[in-house]
Amino acid sequence: MKKQLFIIGIGIILSLSFAAFASADFWAYFDKGERINYCNPLVKDRTAPNDGYALCMSSFNEAKRCYNQGNWIICNTLEQNYTQSIDDPIDFDLQAPDLIIKSPLSGLIYTQKSVRINISLDEEGSIYYFDNVKMNGWKMLCSSCSVYSQMKSFNEGFNNFTFRAVDAAGNDVNKTIAFFVDSKKPKIQKTRPKIEFASGIFDVEFKELNPTSLTLYYGVSGNYKTEAVDLKTCTSIKGNSDKFACEATAKQIKAFENQEIEYWFELTDIAGAMDESRHIKLDVDTIPPVFTMNYTIDRRTAIFSFKVTEKNFDEIGFYENASGKERYSPLCTRLKNESCSSKKSFSTGHHVLNIKAVDKAGNFMDKQIAFDI
Repeated sequence: MKKQLFIIGIGIILSLSFAAFASADFWAYFDKGERINYCNPLVKDRTAPNDGYALCMSSFNEAKRCYNQGNWIICNTLEQNYTQSIDDPIDFDLQAPDLIIKSPLSGLIYTQKSVRINISLDEEGSIYYFDNVKMNGWKMLCSSCSVYSQMKSFNEGFNNFTFRAVDAAGNDVNKTIAFFVDSKKPKIQKTRPKIEFASGIFDVEFKELNPTSLTLYYGVSGNYKTEAVDLKTCTSIKGNSDKFACEATAKQIKAFENQEIEYWFELTDIAGAMDESRHIKLDVDTIPPVFTMNYTIDRRTAIFSFKVTEKNFDEIGFYENASGKERYSPLCTRLKNESCSSKKSFSTGHHVLNIKAVDKAGNFMDKQIAFDI
């Protein structure tokens, strides 16, 4: 559309087209969806949100098709006179806004839940966001704005958002970013064993949503070994998404047989924060008990006698799968001259027992027997 520019002076009204206009403050009128370009790169271009959209200008550069801003104090003394002409061409805005996301940034790890959303546009428009994890619909950040800068609290762990900018002409652009929030320090809550002996199997429980490494340290002063725990083998505890239990095997533990070692775990999260468990000292025993046995059946009673070689003996018992449920029954908890005996009553029928001798380090030897009552 050829806009009519009005300059009001004392007693004189001049009506000039853009092409003829040189330089004076005037009201420029635009129709809905029309692109408004400024010559000054520091002034953001915009799109007319409605018909008769008026802006104060000082000049129009015909060659570059851009405006220079006018003096609003002068323009406010001028009469506004907008008339739409359907014969004049309109420079419609067909270009989407330039959406610049300064924060949060893709790939970064934030150590605070509260992160600033800092977004700018090259023209006025509306800015929205969509949570691709929660999938709970589009939400508006601002309307008729070119800059949005506010703090927002994000969820712990992985975040994925799509931001959308829409200008007054309906042109839109989307950008998706993904980042992590890890504001909580990792915490090792339990380690086992706690007392006496180590056989080479160690257990650990920790609380951390984004663990990256878990390492077992063990040995003696000047000779410590390490084992990296495969986090994929850890299991969640009672359905908690941030609590895990893991088992670690000390593959070089035999090098410390019959020695006192020290062990501990170190846990690191995605943000680089680390927790170290309490250091525990234990005696190493990796050799399982050795036993021989005899048994006799007297009606419904089985009489067991054992000969055991194990300096750190714990107990002997048996497992039996009765009525579809496996149950454990102890037989001996103490040795006298490396021997013990025990009696046990059984119901009528066929019985299959798994006899198991265990030492205090958890090493064991087992044998299977079967008999009928």
